[in-house]
Amino acid sequence: MRRALLLLLVASGALAASAAAQDNRFASADSLVVQGDSAGALRLLDAAVRANASDGEAWHKRGVLAWRMSGAEKRTGFMKRSANEALLALADSSLRLATLYAPGTPGYLVDLGRFYLTSNSAGVRGRAAPLFEKALKAARKNGDSGVLSRAADEMGMTWWRRY
Repeated sequence: MRRALLLLLVASGALAASAAAQDNRFASADSLVVQGDSAGALRLLDAAVRANASDGEAWHKRGVLAWRMSGAEKRTGFMKRSANEALLALADSSLRLATLYAPGTPGYLVDLGRFYLTSNSAGVRGRAAPLFEKALKAARKNGDSGVLSRAADEMGMTWWRRY
């Protein structure tokens, strides 16, 4: 009985340590971003996706960081933007790979759709609505109220843009 209890305690401690390590996986990259070293954080995330090419979370973090660094939402005039095209390409591929490697994560679909909405191309922007619909269905199925609200908001904004 004592051995079983000891084994249970050791196993639960290992699981807790694993969960803590999972939470802190990207703490270094997050810390670099806070310090203003986005390029350093991007290098860490590049290393993470090279180490595990099917890590959807790492691809997502890399894509979101590249998107923010690109200045995609800054406009210099009507529909003109002064974005870094290389970072936009990196963000695009990373966000798409995140949805491929973590298909059960509807928040990644919402972020990819929002990224598409920053495009100058109407064809690319048109790809956003189906992603929001898919995210909405997946969030309802998963019971994820935070992502459900984001996806519903984006769907509403899609309908508003059509008006």
